[in-house]
Amino acid sequence: MATAAFLLLGGCITASDESRLGRHASVDRWAHALAQQVGDPVRLVPQATMLVAAPLLFAYDRELSRRSVAHPQFTHGDTARGDAAAVALGAVAAGLGAAAWIDGDEGRSVEVLAESLAATMGATGLLKLAVPRGRPSGASHASFPSGHSALSFCTATFVARTTWDASDAWWRGVGYLAYAPAAYIGASRIEGQQHFPTDVVFGAFLGVAMTQWVYDAHVGDRATGRDGIHERSPAPRSGFAPQISGDSIGLAWFVRI
Repeated sequence: MATAAFLLLGGCITASDESRLGRHASVDRWAHALAQQVGDPVRLVPQATMLVAAPLLFAYDRELSRRSVAHPQFTHGDTARGDAAAVALGAVAAGLGAAAWIDGDEGRSVEVLAESLAATMGATGLLKLAVPRGRPSGASHASFPSGHSALSFCTATFVARTTWDASDAWWRGVGYLAYAPAAYIGASRIEGQQHFPTDVVFGAFLGVAMTQWVYDAHVGDRATGRDGIHERSPAPRSGFAPQISGDSIGLAWFVRI
């Protein structure tokens, strides 16, 4: 929670200039970002699958929960490990945002992460109030949706998109491996009697959908050249540039001050 608060503060700071705040208020940019989710199968299919699976699982929730608790195959009912994985995943996402800021993106990645977390936490909190479902353990009536799953899939989606967009190298898809610990966290919530399967699946949907929406609203649509809230990428603070001197050609390291 402290990490989330820090990122939200960072997002507010990076979005403090008037022009960027004005672009945040543009309904058109947010509407186009929402349309991207429907128009791109890479975004639509996983989200639609989770959204459809949640109500289908509802009829089997209690039986699946009972079996998961009786025979915990993945986490042995240990929610502490899932909590640790959630913290680690959040740290990776925050680290990527901080690294991009240091590298000269003026806090734009941190802004996207902060707003994704805010949107995910806000939607999760409202649904918990609207649907006071009891936990399998009977501890409280805040089972639907799973907040741990929502935030974990939020940070996993941010890691996946950020890594993919950072380079054209063959390894850029490695960020999608972040969904493995996110799935483990969801399993730990079921096997630890904190949530029913439906709670976890819908929480995962919220985390992915909210982050994809916020990400696309800021980055824009690169396929069509449509600008997002971040209209232009800032010039890099450092890097290599070709240098020609006489009959020789080489690379020179530059630093932008």
